[in-house]
Amino acid sequence: MRDDFERRILLNESLGAILAWQFAAEHVQRSVEGDAPSLPAFLIAVPLTLHGPTVRKIKTMRFDSGLIRAVSDEPELTLSAQAWIEALAPISLRSLQVASSAGLLAREEVAGFPTYRPVRDRLPAEVSADGSEVRDMLAAARRLGAWMAQEGVAATCWHLRIGI
Repeated sequence: MRDDFERRILLNESLGAILAWQFAAEHVQRSVEGDAPSLPAFLIAVPLTLHGPTVRKIKTMRFDSGLIRAVSDEPELTLSAQAWIEALAPISLRSLQVASSAGLLAREEVAGFPTYRPVRDRLPAEVSADGSEVRDMLAAARRLGAWMAQEGVAATCWHLRIGI
């Protein structure tokens, strides 16, 4: 059996869809005008919520501390962020498709990149978090949603030293 068996099992579109919904729900709630997150925001958020070191760092951080605090406390989070986000882009896109097909998110056509708005107030019981690792990922998704609603995609890219 491979050493990364558990991590490979977790890297799937169904989990990504749940994380995308949690990210979007928090983003809409924390955005001043209730704006839904754009496609580039999901391309950043889904991989970060599937990245163990990032999840361990941000899952319990304060909502008002921001991503800059996370990367200033642990600058090594930025070292592999670009490669990780690029490697997981296909999973991020398929996760959005699954979330849309499952009725968790609705795509909105706006100027520029499309946005995705949560359709439900809460996750259905059939797909709610099962296990502490998934709960930690959902906690990380909530924080990323709050922070990106306040700071935007450009500032998030700058903090992580990535390009989208």
